[in-house]
Amino acid sequence: MPVARSSVPTHSSRNKPSLLRTFVIAVLYSPLASASVAAALNLLYVGIGYCQDASGNFYDYVYRYPVTDSSGNRLTGTALLDECSSWCGQHPSQLVGIVTLEVSGSLCYCMFSNPLPTGLTTASYSPAGAYSYNGYNGVGAVKSSYSCDGSTFIKCYSVQVRLCVFFIHHLTLSRKTQTHIPLLSHLQQTLQENPSTSPSASPTSSPSRSPSFSPSHSPTSPPRSPSSSPSRSPTSSPTAPSANSTSPCFPQASLVKLQSLTGSPIQVFEVQAYSLGTNVAAGKVATQSSVYNGNSRFLAGNAVDGNENTFSHTAAIDKASWWEVDLGGMFPIESVKIVNRWCKSSSDPADCLGRLSHSALVLFDNEGKWVGTTLLGVMSGVLEFEHDFTSSAKYCTGA
Repeated sequence: MPVARSSVPTHSSRNKPSLLRTFVIAVLYSPLASASVAAALNLLYVGIGYCQDASGNFYDYVYRYPVTDSSGNRLTGTALLDECSSWCGQHPSQLVGIVTLEVSGSLCYCMFSNPLPTGLTTASYSPAGAYSYNGYNGVGAVKSSYSCDGSTFIKCYSVQVRLCVFFIHHLTLSRKTQTHIPLLSHLQQTLQENPSTSPSASPTSSPSRSPSFSPSHSPTSPPRSPSSSPSRSPTSSPTAPSANSTSPCFPQASLVKLQSLTGSPIQVFEVQAYSLGTNVAAGKVATQSSVYNGNSRFLAGNAVDGNENTFSHTAAIDKASWWEVDLGGMFPIESVKIVNRWCKSSSDPADCLGRLSHSALVLFDNEGKWVGTTLLGVMSGVLEFEHDFTSSAKYCTGA
């Protein structure tokens, strides 16, 4: 649900930029600029959750994890926002927003008007980013934020100096000063009338269902090796209905995804997606970002085989693990149930259950559009998690 924007910046006391400040920022953002001046970004707090454009679309992004100080301590609060502002500001072209996320490790997202700027990669930043994703179709200024459960550890900020970045490509320091003044005066007037305006280029590529992240190149020490599988008897699953079935008022999805947001691996006994009371994920094609130790015991398909004696498990060095199942067609999803994986016994002395804490459960349609989501909270001690998706008129297809 969109969160109303605040009219008062919470990161900075700066108001509408003066003509002099507009010129200074434009010069600082020229190709000759140093990354150390990128904190000049003027950010406006939008709300809790991920940034969205005027149509409710999410943005392409470059992602940094973890965000720490020189001593390796993770940054939080204002310190995290300042660092994210400085880091994202190294490449301001098409930059429309910044998202900060505070869980067991702090994260920065640099949000770009679709598509990502040509040639921009994680290696374009110092320090280098961890991942980038060019599959969303958010365009233009940030207008709202979305949080599926109201958790306050994800915050969205919009960048308020977009026109400076847009027009700087038409300015060079070699031109005479008087040629700058009419353009800067026009820019100043435009900023005062609409400080959040940003380029309106349309997307040049269609969204895809490519993995949101790829494995990190900075491994950390692996957790305890998986123990022997539990001995609970498997549960039977009903026969899935034919693809492309519909029912009114539930999100129509063709793919169910689990995404780690904390750096912990994704590991589950079973994932069940219910449509018209039937588990339509059973036996479908599942994939994941990596496999623990490359061992076939931990493949993605183990989470949809109907057998709770088997489980999926991504690699410990995969710091943005994901798991997903292709439903083979569009189905109205009423609920998703996750049978969480515990270690050794259901009392879970190694807290394997907790590794799924703060992960995201996301539904995509057959065009790769995000149609439903929820964030898992603290999962320690939670053997089974089930989320009921809310009926909404916008999903009605048979009424």
